[in-house]
Amino acid sequence: MRKLPFRLIAVSALCVTPYLVMAIWLIAHKGVQFAAGYLIASLLVVGLIAVITRFQRSFFLAHFPVFLLATVLALFALVQGDLPGDPIAYVLATSASDEVASYFSLWQNQRVLLTALVFFVVYLAWTGSLPRRTPLVWAGRRVRWTAIASFGLVAAVGATQPVVLLEGMAASPAAALALFLTGPLAEARETVRGGDLHKIPYAAVHMNGDELHVLIIGESARKDSWSVYGYGRQTTPYLESIRDEVIFFRHALSDANATVYAVPALLTGLDPKNLTLSTVHGNFVDLAKEAGYYTSWLVNNDASISYMLGIDADDAVYPHVVYASMAQSSPPDAVLLPILRRRLAQHHGLQFIGLHTFGSHTRYLHRYPAAFRHFGPSEPSKSLVRVPDQEVLDTYDDSVMYTDWFLRQVIEAVRGVDVPATITYVADHGEELGLLDGRSGHGFPVYSHGSFSIPAFVWVNAAYRRAHPEKVAALVQNRDRTVRTHDFFYSIADLMGIRWPAFVAQRSFASPDFVPDLKSPFSAGGNLVPSVVEPDP
Repeated sequence: MRKLPFRLIAVSALCVTPYLVMAIWLIAHKGVQFAAGYLIASLLVVGLIAVITRFQRSFFLAHFPVFLLATVLALFALVQGDLPGDPIAYVLATSASDEVASYFSLWQNQRVLLTALVFFVVYLAWTGSLPRRTPLVWAGRRVRWTAIASFGLVAAVGATQPVVLLEGMAASPAAALALFLTGPLAEARETVRGGDLHKIPYAAVHMNGDELHVLIIGESARKDSWSVYGYGRQTTPYLESIRDEVIFFRHALSDANATVYAVPALLTGLDPKNLTLSTVHGNFVDLAKEAGYYTSWLVNNDASISYMLGIDADDAVYPHVVYASMAQSSPPDAVLLPILRRRLAQHHGLQFIGLHTFGSHTRYLHRYPAAFRHFGPSEPSKSLVRVPDQEVLDTYDDSVMYTDWFLRQVIEAVRGVDVPATITYVADHGEELGLLDGRSGHGFPVYSHGSFSIPAFVWVNAAYRRAHPEKVAALVQNRDRTVRTHDFFYSIADLMGIRWPAFVAQRSFASPDFVPDLKSPFSAGGNLVPSVVEPDP
């Protein structure tokens, strides 16, 4: 047997490295049979490339795309602890290209990317140094029979469990990519677009010129814990400082005390009695898109709500999904701010931006960075079962202060635009706190008024006040009246100058014709309950 040149040995060793790494990982996590199936399928692909190309350099160049996939899969498995599936599929299906790029800014992914790039550069450099016309098949009969025997042994081991063997074959680079594209990724895209819903066009049009409108959906925000509404602790200093610029609603009530019911009511305009999946034929983002708005949907909350409603924005970003795919805890809402600022810098004429935040969702101390600890203890309780009621109250108030800071960042960013603009904030539902209500949390069938009484406001810039004084006057006229979650669908559309055949002015608190809904039931713990609406002032 003639001696092999170093360059061929080096590139061959590099070539097999990702396959061996993946096989070892599969043996440890999926079993020997699964690893055998992976190796069989991979060797078949490599063998086919060898038969077609015949020459060393041609083989390694033709094999490079497969080598690239094999390396990415191996590194992904090592870092993520699993094969690509639904989590990464939803990241790709719900993120714009720049946000997919930011997915790799996380340090774990930067390490993966750097390692892969080194592999690829070295592989191509060594391949380029190989002779152009040297035949690939050099091995003598003894080596060929050894390779055939090894292949047969792997097949025999895998055949002891044929189903697992086939699953392993599906994990090979080429098969894994094809199955991922046609399976998890295709399903994720269909889910995000609301493929299970029967959408009906609104026939919407817009009546205004270039404008910017922002909707912020808060989470578990209790009105009575916001100092701008009279709470004893100063939890919302920024909002108090701009009180004259903001129309605060004094009697805003959520339609439900759980997100899964409240947010769909907000984004469809359907009250709890009429809200079912069979009655949902569109959502606010669909309405805005039809009317000519460029839509962005930025979500740092449970993405399943958006999927359920078929939110199909022009630009959708789900950082919460990205972090979940990395097995990390949910980030504070500030993760949305760089994305928001980039969207504001991109002039789209008519523009709508929705932000679904994590706000004050339990566990409250996880909703804000340590630097925002003001009322809460410097060393919070580590217990997940029993947290002292005082600590619950204190950490909740800190989460409200963080929300106030977050709202400041959004409002000040939007203040700089030169077109009419509004920012509407509404919490999905309220929250109960042990020291004040006897229990902490939300979504209970037995409830207190704190579960439904929510903060809500509209901020308008000077340009919008000049362009639409009648809308601002209507907001002021209705700020002391009862407004419901499902009223926001019509009201924000009204502020945006959107009209469609089913528009009802009486449902818009941006209209002088607004009529408060004092009759529709509410949803508590998923059950319809009698009205908890206070008498309209």
